[in-house]
Amino acid sequence: MKKFITGMLVLSLLFSMAACEEKNGFVEKTTELKTAFLSQEAEVLNQTDETKTDDTLEIKDTFISDQMMEEEEIGLYAEYAINNGEIVLVQGMDNDGIVYEEDKLIWEKIKLIVPEKYMAMITKFEVVTDGLDGILASVNLNEDNKTWTISVDLDDTLDENYEFTGESIVTLIHEMSHIIALNYTQMVEEVDDKTLYTVMEGTLKKDSYLSLFYDKFWKHHMAEYSVNSEEENIDNENDYHFYSEYKEEFINEYAATNPVEDFAESFAYFVVRPKPTDSSIKSQKLLFFYEFPEFIKIRDSIRKTIDINKVNEKAR
Repeated sequence: MKKFITGMLVLSLLFSMAACEEKNGFVEKTTELKTAFLSQEAEVLNQTDETKTDDTLEIKDTFISDQMMEEEEIGLYAEYAINNGEIVLVQGMDNDGIVYEEDKLIWEKIKLIVPEKYMAMITKFEVVTDGLDGILASVNLNEDNKTWTISVDLDDTLDENYEFTGESIVTLIHEMSHIIALNYTQMVEEVDDKTLYTVMEGTLKKDSYLSLFYDKFWKHHMAEYSVNSEEENIDNENDYHFYSEYKEEFINEYAATNPVEDFAESFAYFVVRPKPTDSSIKSQKLLFFYEFPEFIKIRDSIRKTIDINKVNEKAR
């Protein structure tokens, strides 16, 4: 796993990044610059006594707490506050208040995907990287338990032509669905009913979207499904056995991680794929979302703003 550089080397590298030339209206975080950054980072690592590991992440999205940020060594390109729907630079390579064009491009895409109702719950936007093919995006509940931070990996989201990859669009929809399912309006204020479904973010109302999904597709499995937390890793041997046993019930392997991720993966495919006509459990999960007018409206809106054929061609 790559280790994040601290001290004066970071400052010197960041100032070098800040000096990069503009091209086609973009402040370039060029491939050459990133290569140099990682090369110097490797030199620093070689000078340490720390043991390097090869913890390659195979999933593209997850919840990321502050502790996980430290453990996964995710580098911060820029941090933005949200003011009337627009991003305002709080911390970046230049610290001069200029919004990077690539970051603005990503934020505008997020605004097209996420309905206004849920956009109002996002108060922080982070542009990060853990290297190519790591965590593509994440959402994290803030300390007030009402607002959210969305983090996007710049390196995995845009290609060399500053176009969104199909996978990045699907992942952004996936992350939006976490906010839909886990926001404070879906939770009970006081936990006095042990029969309610509880996740890391709180205890869900009986009629919440995720609770209904859980009751229909997961509750009957829980006796045999070993759940230690809402962040179970599918690489765990018991979890992989669960997926193998019920493979036909899930859109993909990651969906079998837990009900939260199954909801999000199923929602993303509900948006980007045609309405299923078969009766399989995995298709029933997609059809579940057609029962709610709000979700149909969200689906129609998103499909008008993206090239759905391109997304399906390039998505996982």
